[in-house]
Amino acid sequence: MLYNSNITDLFWILHNNSGFDNYIHGNNTSESHTPLRNAIVGLILCILALCACVGNILVILSVFTNRRLRTVTNCFIVSLAASDLCVSILVMPLGIMVELTGEWMFGSVLCEIWVSINLAIPLLYVDV
Repeated sequence: MLYNSNITDLFWILHNNSGFDNYIHGNNTSESHTPLRNAIVGLILCILALCACVGNILVILSVFTNRRLRTVTNCFIVSLAASDLCVSILVMPLGIMVELTGEWMFGSVLCEIWVSINLAIPLLYVDV
């Protein structure tokens, strides 16, 4: 019973936190998004997205170019790398923009597509 209570409390904190509500509804204050903060966070996130793309491409290429690496285990690793590559190309750029601006500015249709892609791509590649 204690375990369920802790989970319920965690969900309550997440959904009733004013910072979370402000983030979802776009009511952020300008104090949290200063130009210096945006520059530093933007640079770090762009570097992480670029490293994710390059690293996953290297994993995929290494398995396809080296015959000794073509094992069943590495097929699963390539599947995971392909999933991560799709997320880093399709999801991370829009997530970076949301993080930097503090709001979603791409419309409700693209928001639904973005969330669906973010949830569906990892599940599709796990089932492969």
